[in-house]
Amino acid sequence: MMRISFRSLGPRLRPTTSLLQQKSSVCSTCQALANLHRQQLRQRQQNHPQQLAHDSQQRRRLQLYSANLQGDPVVPKNHNYTFNFSDSWTYKGNHGVSHWAELFSRNCAGKFQSPVDLSPMSMKKDSKLGDFTFTNFDDVTDVVQELWNNGHTAQVSYLSGDLRVNGGGLRSEYKVLQFHFHWGSDNTQGSEHTISGVPYPMEMHVVTYNVHYDNFTNALNYADGLAVLGVFFEVGNFGNCDFDTLTKALPSVKTPGSTILLDPVPLNLLLPFNTEKYYRYQGSLTSPPCNEAVTWTLFRDPVILSDDKLEAFRGLQALERDEITNAHLPMVDNFRPTQPLHGREIKTSF
Repeated sequence: MMRISFRSLGPRLRPTTSLLQQKSSVCSTCQALANLHRQQLRQRQQNHPQQLAHDSQQRRRLQLYSANLQGDPVVPKNHNYTFNFSDSWTYKGNHGVSHWAELFSRNCAGKFQSPVDLSPMSMKKDSKLGDFTFTNFDDVTDVVQELWNNGHTAQVSYLSGDLRVNGGGLRSEYKVLQFHFHWGSDNTQGSEHTISGVPYPMEMHVVTYNVHYDNFTNALNYADGLAVLGVFFEVGNFGNCDFDTLTKALPSVKTPGSTILLDPVPLNLLLPFNTEKYYRYQGSLTSPPCNEAVTWTLFRDPVILSDDKLEAFRGLQALERDEITNAHLPMVDNFRPTQPLHGREIKTSF
Protein backbone atom coordinates (compact mmCIF):
# COMPACT_ATOMS: atom_id res chain seq x y z
CA MET A 1 0.00 0.00 0.00
CA MET A 2 1.50 3.30 -1.07
CA ARG A 3 1.42 6.20 1.36
CA ILE A 4 1.97 9.75 0.24
CA SER A 5 2.03 13.13 1.88
CA PHE A 6 1.22 16.16 -0.24
CA ARG A 7 4.07 17.98 1.48
CA SER A 8 6.47 15.57 -0.21
CA LEU A 9 5.12 16.05 -3.72
CA GLY A 10 7.56 18.85 -4.39
CA PRO A 11 6.90 20.65 -7.65
CA ARG A 12 3.25 19.66 -7.72
CA LEU A 13 2.54 21.72 -4.63
CA ARG A 14 5.30 24.28 -4.89
CA PRO A 15 5.45 25.11 -8.59
CA THR A 16 8.45 26.95 -9.92
CA THR A 17 6.74 27.58 -13.26
CA SER A 18 3.61 29.61 -13.92
CA LEU A 19 0.24 28.20 -12.92
CA LEU A 20 -0.70 27.79 -16.58
CA GLN A 21 2.48 25.84 -17.36
CA GLN A 22 1.98 23.67 -14.30
CA LYS A 23 -1.62 23.01 -15.21
CA SER A 24 -0.58 22.00 -18.72
CA SER A 25 1.92 19.54 -17.28
CA VAL A 26 -0.64 18.11 -14.89
CA CYS A 27 -3.16 17.77 -17.72
CA SER A 28 -0.68 15.85 -19.86
CA THR A 29 0.05 13.56 -16.95
CA CYS A 30 -3.59 13.00 -16.06
CA GLN A 31 -4.44 12.27 -19.72
CA ALA A 32 -1.75 9.61 -19.85
CA LEU A 33 -2.99 8.16 -16.55
CA ALA A 34 -6.58 8.24 -17.80
CA ASN A 35 -5.63 6.24 -20.90
CA LEU A 36 -3.80 3.67 -18.75
CA HIS A 37 -6.66 3.44 -16.27
CA ARG A 38 -9.19 3.04 -19.10
CA GLN A 39 -7.18 0.14 -20.50
CA GLN A 40 -6.89 -1.46 -17.05
CA LEU A 41 -10.63 -1.08 -16.44
CA ARG A 42 -11.49 -2.75 -19.76
CA GLN A 43 -9.11 -5.59 -18.91
CA ARG A 44 -10.73 -6.08 -15.51
CA GLN A 45 -14.17 -6.05 -17.12
CA GLN A 46 -13.08 -8.74 -19.59
CA ASN A 47 -11.37 -10.94 -17.02
CA HIS A 48 -13.62 -10.40 -14.03
CA PRO A 49 -17.08 -9.33 -15.20
CA GLN A 50 -18.63 -10.71 -12.05
CA GLN A 51 -16.81 -8.04 -10.01
CA LEU A 52 -18.62 -5.23 -11.83
CA ALA A 53 -22.04 -6.89 -12.25
CA HIS A 54 -24.77 -5.81 -9.84
CA ASP A 55 -28.36 -7.02 -9.94
CA SER A 56 -31.10 -4.58 -9.01
CA GLN A 57 -31.28 -5.72 -5.37
CA GLN A 58 -27.53 -5.31 -4.85
CA ARG A 59 -27.60 -1.89 -6.47
CA ARG A 60 -30.50 -0.80 -4.27
CA ARG A 61 -28.59 -1.83 -1.15
CA LEU A 62 -25.52 -0.01 -2.46
CA GLN A 63 -27.51 3.17 -3.07
CA LEU A 64 -28.99 3.09 0.40
CA TYR A 65 -25.52 2.48 1.86
CA SER A 66 -23.82 5.21 -0.15
CA ALA A 67 -26.64 7.68 0.34
CA ASN A 68 -26.38 7.60 4.09
CA LEU A 69 -22.90 9.03 4.02
CA GLN A 70 -24.59 12.39 3.63
CA GLY A 71 -28.05 11.34 4.70
CA ASP A 72 -30.02 10.71 1.50
CA PRO A 73 -32.41 9.27 2.17
CA VAL A 74 -32.93 8.67 5.89
CA VAL A 75 -32.11 5.08 6.86
CA PRO A 76 -35.28 3.36 8.03
CA LYS A 77 -35.27 1.00 10.98
CA ASN A 78 -37.09 -1.60 8.88
CA HIS A 79 -34.33 -3.59 7.20
CA ASN A 80 -36.78 -4.78 4.52
CA TYR A 81 -37.29 -1.20 3.34
CA THR A 82 -37.20 -0.68 -0.43
CA PHE A 83 -35.64 2.53 -1.68
CA ASN A 84 -38.19 5.02 -3.01
CA PHE A 85 -37.41 8.59 -4.02
CA SER A 86 -40.82 9.75 -2.81
CA ASP A 87 -39.76 8.93 0.76
CA SER A 88 -36.80 11.29 0.63
CA TRP A 89 -36.31 14.91 1.67
CA THR A 90 -35.84 17.82 -0.72
CA TYR A 91 -34.18 21.24 -0.83
CA LYS A 92 -37.40 23.04 -1.79
CA GLY A 93 -41.08 22.73 -0.97
CA ASN A 94 -42.82 21.04 1.93
CA HIS A 95 -39.80 18.82 2.67
CA GLY A 96 -37.21 21.50 1.96
CA VAL A 97 -34.46 22.97 4.13
CA SER A 98 -36.81 25.26 6.04
CA HIS A 99 -38.67 22.18 7.32
CA TRP A 100 -35.77 19.88 8.17
CA ALA A 101 -35.63 20.97 11.81
CA GLU A 102 -39.23 19.85 12.34
CA LEU A 103 -39.18 16.81 10.04
CA PHE A 104 -35.88 15.48 11.44
CA SER A 105 -35.95 17.11 14.86
CA ARG A 106 -33.75 14.46 16.50
CA ASN A 107 -30.64 15.83 14.77
CA CYS A 108 -31.42 18.64 12.32
CA ALA A 109 -32.58 20.88 15.17
CA GLY A 110 -29.32 20.38 17.10
CA LYS A 111 -26.98 23.13 18.25
CA PHE A 112 -23.87 22.00 16.39
CA GLN A 113 -25.13 21.90 12.83
CA SER A 114 -23.39 22.46 9.50
CA PRO A 115 -22.60 24.31 7.33
CA VAL A 116 -21.33 27.47 9.02
CA ASP A 117 -19.85 30.79 8.03
CA LEU A 118 -16.06 30.80 8.35
CA SER A 119 -15.61 34.21 9.90
CA PRO A 120 -12.23 35.56 11.08
CA MET A 121 -14.00 36.68 14.26
CA SER A 122 -14.49 33.02 15.21
CA MET A 123 -11.09 31.70 14.13
CA LYS A 124 -8.02 30.71 16.08
CA LYS A 125 -4.78 29.18 14.81
CA ASP A 126 -4.05 25.70 16.14
CA SER A 127 -0.42 24.55 15.93
CA LYS A 128 -1.57 20.92 16.29
CA LEU A 129 -3.20 21.00 12.87
CA GLY A 130 -0.35 19.60 10.80
CA ASP A 131 -0.14 18.06 7.34
CA PHE A 132 -2.42 15.32 6.11
CA THR A 133 -1.27 11.92 4.88
CA PHE A 134 -3.37 10.65 1.98
CA THR A 135 -3.03 6.94 1.23
CA ASN A 136 -3.81 5.72 -2.31
CA PHE A 137 -5.23 9.10 -3.35
CA ASP A 138 -2.88 8.92 -6.36
CA ASP A 139 -3.56 5.26 -7.19
CA VAL A 140 -6.63 3.81 -8.96
CA THR A 141 -5.30 0.30 -9.57
CA ASP A 142 -8.09 -1.38 -7.62
CA VAL A 143 -10.61 1.46 -7.74
CA VAL A 144 -14.08 1.27 -9.27
CA GLN A 145 -16.04 4.53 -9.13
CA GLU A 146 -19.75 4.95 -9.82
CA LEU A 147 -21.37 8.30 -10.61
CA TRP A 148 -24.91 8.53 -9.23
CA ASN A 149 -27.62 11.15 -9.52
CA ASN A 150 -29.39 10.55 -6.20
CA GLY A 151 -31.92 13.32 -6.75
CA HIS A 152 -30.04 15.78 -4.56
CA THR A 153 -26.49 15.84 -5.91
CA ALA A 154 -23.94 14.22 -8.20
CA GLN A 155 -22.20 11.60 -6.05
CA VAL A 156 -19.17 9.46 -6.88
CA SER A 157 -19.21 6.27 -4.80
CA TYR A 158 -16.26 3.91 -4.36
CA LEU A 159 -17.44 0.39 -5.20
CA SER A 160 -13.89 -0.82 -4.56
CA GLY A 161 -10.60 0.70 -3.47
CA ASP A 162 -8.98 1.58 -0.16
CA LEU A 163 -8.29 5.30 0.19
CA ARG A 164 -7.31 6.48 3.68
CA VAL A 165 -6.78 9.82 5.43
CA ASN A 166 -4.88 10.53 8.63
CA GLY A 167 -2.83 13.34 10.13
CA GLY A 168 -4.17 16.85 9.88
CA GLY A 169 -5.07 16.85 13.56
CA LEU A 170 -7.30 13.78 13.15
CA ARG A 171 -6.97 11.30 16.01
CA SER A 172 -7.69 8.24 13.91
CA GLU A 173 -7.50 6.93 10.35
CA TYR A 174 -10.47 7.50 8.06
CA LYS A 175 -11.57 5.62 4.95
CA VAL A 176 -13.02 7.34 1.87
CA LEU A 177 -16.54 6.26 0.89
CA GLN A 178 -17.75 8.87 -1.58
CA PHE A 179 -17.55 12.47 -2.71
CA HIS A 180 -20.35 14.74 -3.90
CA PHE A 181 -21.02 18.37 -4.85
CA HIS A 182 -23.21 21.36 -3.98
CA TRP A 183 -23.69 24.19 -6.48
CA GLY A 184 -25.82 27.20 -7.32
CA SER A 185 -28.10 28.28 -10.14
CA ASP A 186 -25.46 30.89 -10.99
CA ASN A 187 -21.92 31.74 -9.92
CA THR A 188 -23.00 34.03 -7.07
CA GLN A 189 -23.99 31.12 -4.80
CA GLY A 190 -23.65 27.37 -4.43
CA SER A 191 -21.21 26.47 -1.67
CA GLU A 192 -22.58 25.40 1.68
CA HIS A 193 -19.86 26.99 3.78
CA THR A 194 -19.13 30.67 3.28
CA ILE A 195 -16.12 32.89 3.98
CA SER A 196 -17.13 36.01 5.89
CA GLY A 197 -20.61 35.59 4.46
CA VAL A 198 -19.45 35.19 0.86
CA PRO A 199 -20.18 31.89 -0.92
CA TYR A 200 -18.31 30.15 -3.75
CA PRO A 201 -20.22 28.79 -6.79
CA MET A 202 -19.58 25.14 -5.83
CA GLU A 203 -18.27 22.97 -2.98
CA MET A 204 -17.12 19.34 -2.98
CA HIS A 205 -17.33 17.03 0.05
CA VAL A 206 -15.09 13.98 0.39
CA VAL A 207 -16.86 11.79 2.98
CA THR A 208 -14.81 9.42 5.13
CA TYR A 209 -15.52 7.31 8.21
CA ASN A 210 -13.39 6.46 11.25
CA VAL A 211 -12.02 2.92 10.71
CA HIS A 212 -12.08 2.42 14.50
CA TYR A 213 -15.88 2.06 14.22
CA ASP A 214 -15.72 -0.53 11.40
CA ASN A 215 -18.41 1.05 9.19
CA PHE A 216 -20.21 4.32 8.61
CA THR A 217 -23.45 3.22 10.30
CA ASN A 218 -21.64 2.75 13.61
CA ALA A 219 -19.54 5.86 13.00
CA LEU A 220 -22.68 8.03 12.80
CA ASN A 221 -23.15 7.53 16.53
CA TYR A 222 -19.86 9.16 17.55
CA ALA A 223 -18.65 12.77 17.47
CA ASP A 224 -15.45 11.68 15.70
CA GLY A 225 -17.19 9.13 13.51
CA LEU A 226 -16.93 10.98 10.21
CA ALA A 227 -14.41 13.36 8.67
CA VAL A 228 -15.36 15.41 5.63
CA LEU A 229 -12.85 17.20 3.42
CA GLY A 230 -14.42 20.29 1.84
CA VAL A 231 -13.13 21.88 -1.37
CA PHE A 232 -14.28 25.25 -2.72
CA PHE A 233 -14.46 26.03 -6.45
CA GLU A 234 -14.20 29.33 -8.25
CA VAL A 235 -14.65 30.12 -11.93
CA GLY A 236 -11.55 30.49 -14.09
CA ASN A 237 -10.66 30.75 -17.76
CA PHE A 238 -8.90 27.41 -18.22
CA GLY A 239 -10.82 24.15 -18.33
CA ASN A 240 -9.07 22.03 -15.67
CA CYS A 241 -8.85 18.66 -17.44
CA ASP A 242 -8.67 16.83 -14.10
CA PHE A 243 -12.47 17.05 -14.04
CA ASP A 244 -13.05 16.05 -17.68
CA THR A 245 -13.94 12.44 -16.91
CA LEU A 246 -16.55 13.48 -14.37
CA THR A 247 -18.17 16.38 -16.23
CA LYS A 248 -18.34 14.46 -19.53
CA ALA A 249 -20.20 11.67 -17.72
CA LEU A 250 -22.79 13.96 -16.11
CA PRO A 251 -25.22 13.92 -19.08
CA SER A 252 -25.42 10.14 -18.68
CA VAL A 253 -26.93 10.57 -15.19
CA LYS A 254 -29.25 13.46 -15.99
CA THR A 255 -32.32 11.90 -14.38
CA PRO A 256 -32.66 11.06 -10.66
CA GLY A 257 -31.66 7.49 -9.84
CA SER A 258 -29.42 6.98 -12.86
CA THR A 259 -25.84 5.69 -12.50
CA ILE A 260 -22.78 5.05 -14.64
CA LEU A 261 -19.36 3.53 -14.01
CA LEU A 262 -16.52 6.02 -14.38
CA ASP A 263 -13.01 5.60 -15.64
CA PRO A 264 -11.33 6.00 -12.22
CA VAL A 265 -9.83 9.41 -11.45
CA PRO A 266 -7.08 9.80 -8.81
CA LEU A 267 -8.67 11.75 -5.97
CA ASN A 268 -5.55 13.82 -5.31
CA LEU A 269 -6.04 15.52 -8.70
CA LEU A 270 -9.40 16.89 -7.54
CA LEU A 271 -8.01 18.52 -4.38
CA PRO A 272 -6.30 21.92 -4.16
CA PHE A 273 -2.55 22.07 -4.80
CA ASN A 274 -2.07 23.29 -1.25
CA THR A 275 -3.71 21.06 1.37
CA GLU A 276 -1.60 22.40 4.25
CA LYS A 277 -3.82 25.42 4.91
CA TYR A 278 -7.33 24.65 6.07
CA TYR A 279 -10.17 25.44 8.48
CA ARG A 280 -11.37 22.95 11.11
CA TYR A 281 -14.49 22.70 13.26
CA GLN A 282 -16.92 20.12 14.68
CA GLY A 283 -20.32 19.88 13.07
CA SER A 284 -22.87 17.70 11.33
CA LEU A 285 -23.98 16.24 8.03
CA THR A 286 -25.40 19.08 5.95
CA SER A 287 -28.50 17.12 4.96
CA PRO A 288 -30.90 14.80 6.81
CA PRO A 289 -30.49 13.05 9.15
CA CYS A 290 -27.96 15.80 10.13
CA ASN A 291 -25.97 13.66 12.60
CA GLU A 292 -23.52 15.75 14.61
CA ALA A 293 -20.69 13.32 13.94
CA VAL A 294 -18.47 15.24 11.52
CA THR A 295 -14.98 16.67 11.89
CA TRP A 296 -14.94 19.26 9.13
CA THR A 297 -11.87 20.28 7.12
CA LEU A 298 -12.31 23.09 4.61
CA PHE A 299 -9.26 23.74 2.46
CA ARG A 300 -8.48 27.44 2.22
CA ASP A 301 -7.43 27.52 -1.43
CA PRO A 302 -10.17 26.94 -4.01
CA VAL A 303 -9.90 24.82 -7.14
CA ILE A 304 -10.34 26.62 -10.46
CA LEU A 305 -13.05 25.30 -12.77
CA SER A 306 -14.29 26.70 -16.08
CA ASP A 307 -17.83 27.97 -16.39
CA ASP A 308 -18.81 25.29 -18.91
CA LYS A 309 -17.91 22.56 -16.41
CA LEU A 310 -20.09 24.20 -13.76
CA GLU A 311 -22.91 24.35 -16.31
CA ALA A 312 -22.58 20.58 -16.77
CA PHE A 313 -23.64 20.12 -13.13
CA ARG A 314 -26.59 22.48 -13.62
CA GLY A 315 -27.81 20.26 -16.45
CA LEU A 316 -28.83 17.52 -13.99
CA GLN A 317 -32.42 16.99 -12.91
CA ALA A 318 -33.43 17.06 -9.25
CA LEU A 319 -35.86 14.99 -7.22
CA GLU A 320 -38.30 17.92 -7.03
CA ARG A 321 -40.98 18.23 -9.73
CA ASP A 322 -42.84 21.14 -11.26
CA GLU A 323 -46.32 21.40 -9.72
CA ILE A 324 -47.96 22.01 -13.08
CA THR A 325 -46.02 19.87 -15.59
CA ASN A 326 -44.75 17.26 -13.09
CA ALA A 327 -41.38 17.46 -14.85
CA HIS A 328 -38.20 17.18 -12.78
CA LEU A 329 -36.79 20.58 -11.86
CA PRO A 330 -33.15 21.50 -12.58
CA MET A 331 -30.72 20.40 -9.87
CA VAL A 332 -29.46 23.78 -8.68
CA ASP A 333 -29.08 25.57 -5.33
CA ASN A 334 -28.67 22.21 -3.56
CA PHE A 335 -27.11 23.73 -0.47
CA ARG A 336 -28.20 24.21 3.13
CA PRO A 337 -27.98 27.75 4.56
CA THR A 338 -25.29 28.36 7.17
CA GLN A 339 -26.18 27.46 10.76
CA PRO A 340 -25.38 29.26 14.05
CA LEU A 341 -22.03 28.42 15.65
CA HIS A 342 -23.46 28.34 19.18
CA GLY A 343 -20.06 29.03 20.72
CA ARG A 344 -18.04 26.69 18.51
CA GLU A 345 -14.54 27.78 17.61
CA ILE A 346 -13.15 27.51 14.09
CA LYS A 347 -9.51 26.47 14.13
CA THR A 348 -7.04 27.10 11.34
CA SER A 349 -3.73 25.51 10.37
CA PHE A 350 -2.31 28.84 9.16
